Amino acid sequence: MPASSPAETPGPRRLGSGELRAMVLAHLTEHLAQSFTPGEIARALGGRSTGAIGNALATLVERGRVTCTHTRPRRFAATAGLPTGPASSPPPPAPTPRPARPSSVRPGPIVRPNGQRYPPPRAGRPRRGAAAV
Repeated sequence: MPASSPAETPGPRRLGSGELRAMVLAHLTEHLAQSFTPGEIARALGGRSTGAIGNALATLVERGRVTCTHTRPRRFAATAGLPTGPASSPPPPAPTPRPARPSSVRPGPIVRPNGQRYPPPRAGRPRRGAAAV
């Protein structure tokens, strides 16, 4: 009988963005009267990484969805007043990137503290008196 290859072994599937947070929040809202460590939540969710669970919990604490009930060991519970069940809100929209500064714009002269003005150095030109490397 041939040995099974690692590709055939089913494991936990890779989750999309925000799915683990939604799973953690759903677990905590199903058990409102209890608080859990990241390890307990990881075991309840089928062996997910405790580090990933901890990161998801930190994000949920920042967003006010979860509270840290104990610091040593860290224990978390759903914040009171949250809707129960698998209620996951979409992640906030990503901030729009600032437009790139045009490369044709060259900054004006630089003013030293004593008031003297001098042009900024150009890229690719060695400084006078600089040792060649």
